[in-house]
Amino acid sequence: MKVLLFTNELKLGGSELVAILEANGLVKREIETKIIAAKGRPNKVLEQQHSIQGIVSYCNFPKLRLKNYKKIRSRLENLVSVVKDFSPDLIHSHGEVPDIFTLYLKFRLKKYKFIKYLRTSHNERYFSLKYGYILERIFNFFFNHIIVISQRTEKLNGKKKCSLILNPVRLSSAAIHRQQPKEIKVFGIIGRLSAQKNQVNFLQDFAKNVGPEWNGQIKLYGFDKSQFSKLEVPKYFWKNIQINGFLSDVDKLYDSVEAIIIPSIYEGMSTVMIEALSRDKFVFSTNVSGVKDLELITSKLKVFTNSVDLQNKIDATIQCRSKTEPSVLVEMFDPSVHVKNLVRLYREL
Repeated sequence: MKVLLFTNELKLGGSELVAILEANGLVKREIETKIIAAKGRPNKVLEQQHSIQGIVSYCNFPKLRLKNYKKIRSRLENLVSVVKDFSPDLIHSHGEVPDIFTLYLKFRLKKYKFIKYLRTSHNERYFSLKYGYILERIFNFFFNHIIVISQRTEKLNGKKKCSLILNPVRLSSAAIHRQQPKEIKVFGIIGRLSAQKNQVNFLQDFAKNVGPEWNGQIKLYGFDKSQFSKLEVPKYFWKNIQINGFLSDVDKLYDSVEAIIIPSIYEGMSTVMIEALSRDKFVFSTNVSGVKDLELITSKLKVFTNSVDLQNKIDATIQCRSKTEPSVLVEMFDPSVHVKNLVRLYREL
């Protein structure tokens, strides 16, 4: 069996990291594998770290704009040539742009009837858009099978030619139980600054709700101070915010906080949520994908609707302390388990 994984770019986050972990697992199983990155520069260090050297092709597609028509056309021809040379049995797409290019490949490679086309639906974003439901249905119609990563995306997609396979996440094999603080005062928000993550709106609303008497702290990781130039919060609240850059030591990051807040408008299966829970941290999250799956196995995940509701949940959590078994999460999201389920699906198609 020959598998081609199509992703946006090579990076350690989101759907791109899923594709990297899948490629690593498939190579370990001695399945001939190739990754195509639609954009981004070659990342030889990352390839070496994940043992995927020599199997990555970089298309370097420009932005999908009319003025880039000639470049896009040239890159598409190169893409078709790469796929023809590899001659995969299955093309597995991760992300919206790869989905579009994969459908183009299906059109161009009509003679290659043995190729199966598979996509992973990583979040419910399409369904929140005006015509998102139609767009998702169009994608699903042309692909042979759909992988969903949470109960919510499974429900939104419908169960026809659809399989639920949880995303792979590398977690520590040790169950980490630390002494719980008497009250939760130090919170972390992790991730790039974006409208999807909703950090700015959340902080502005939270500041107004808690008032100047609040003596807690919110640590922001993965941010640049300049990104928060438009953050309009009362002056008194700046004493409660600590803006940090990217921290590569994940254990040190989670050790620095007592709980994690996820204020996102939408997510796939949040890696931050899984990592925090596996380290026995409380997580306060909006009702994004993955919440329903994880609520079944832990009482440390609390869902909030707005900043007032969040404050109530924090106060209630101090009174209600039950332990999570991190090892359960380690087993659930083990990359080897993910790849095992993936290979089984590949062979069934």
